[in-house]
Amino acid sequence: MLHLEHDDHEYGGVNMIDSKSVIYGLYCTCHQEDGVRYIGQTSKSVQVRFNTHLAVAAGHHGKSWVINWVNKHGGENIRYMIVERCGPDDLNDREEYWIAWFRSIKDDMVNVRSGGKQSRGHKRPQSAIDAMTGPGNPMWGKKRPQYVIDALQAGRKPITEETRAKLRAAHTGRKVTPETLLIMSAAQKLAKNTPEYLAAASIRMSGKKNPMYGVKLSDDVKRKISMSSPKSKLNEEKVRQIRLRRKRGESMKELAREFNVDPSAISSVVSGRNWSWVK
Repeated sequence: MLHLEHDDHEYGGVNMIDSKSVIYGLYCTCHQEDGVRYIGQTSKSVQVRFNTHLAVAAGHHGKSWVINWVNKHGGENIRYMIVERCGPDDLNDREEYWIAWFRSIKDDMVNVRSGGKQSRGHKRPQSAIDAMTGPGNPMWGKKRPQYVIDALQAGRKPITEETRAKLRAAHTGRKVTPETLLIMSAAQKLAKNTPEYLAAASIRMSGKKNPMYGVKLSDDVKRKISMSSPKSKLNEEKVRQIRLRRKRGESMKELAREFNVDPSAISSVVSGRNWSWVK
């Protein structure tokens, strides 16, 4: 790894040995041949700034190329190097210079912006967004290591009542567009059809975990449920016919074939287990 730190002890009248104004680079020890992948600046201790990168990545408090890159290779494999020490007034200019310099010799830098005085809230160009979407995202198709998952879970903080109140206030009266409703509905249907979702739902709703466990429904409620179901093939008149014809000796298999239901449904109707309110 080429060490780029300048040997000059003076820069713009500032003692460089004591200066904390630093341009630094991040690289990965498991891909040292790739060299520096990210350029940043700090007017504080570079070690503190480096630790902040690792903490943000481990807690997944934001989404950026550098965070994805750190998580992809693992924080324990990321190192920093001092590229240049300079005066605090020169940090922006020197950061822009080094980002441009590295981009001129390689095309895999994870800096999205050109550095310097660009303020927070900067909107990425569509080309940058497209480059981070799908296969262009460094985390595409990758599974996080267990230590990253553990760090994410440990870093989650419970939502306070104050935050909940703010969220409710922000969304009260908010109207969702028809297009958004369609997207949300399609996403929910797609998610609920996956084997993983169905298996998890089955576990969540089984036995005493089911909110209806031990609850007895009244005949009136049962009637409303049965009559409102779009999948129901029977109605009260058909149920009376089935019971009457079964008493006259017709087989359940014949009745099931005629009413286009399973023989078990005929058995439940005849025994009164289903449609019990029909007399």
